[in-house]
Amino acid sequence: MKPVLLFLAAIALFLPASQAAQPVNGIAAKVNGEIITLNELMIKVAPMQSVLMSQNPRRGPNYDQKIKQLMEQMLDELIVSTAHQNSDNPVVLVCHSMGCPVVHRYLAKK
Repeated sequence: MKPVLLFLAAIALFLPASQAAQPVNGIAAKVNGEIITLNELMIKVAPMQSVLMSQNPRRGPNYDQKIKQLMEQMLDELIVSTAHQNSDNPVVLVCHSMGCPVVHRYLAKK
């Protein structure tokens, strides 16, 4: 048992320290208690993103601007559809972590 522990400890010393935890998902918005995740947003964006990638193979500032606009449009659609599902009650947006910049850009445009 002791040799196995020593072996595992030796392997741990050689693993890169940069393998920190990576976020898997995040909250893009919270509408009246219903959470819209970043993954939901990216699923809506993905079909058009591949089209934009083929139109902009170098992915410069024009591509970045179009992706931001697309994300804002898809977030708007998700928020409106979520609000409609909640009987059109007033919408309260709550964000967390990496979803906050997305919501901030969205609200800045409104």
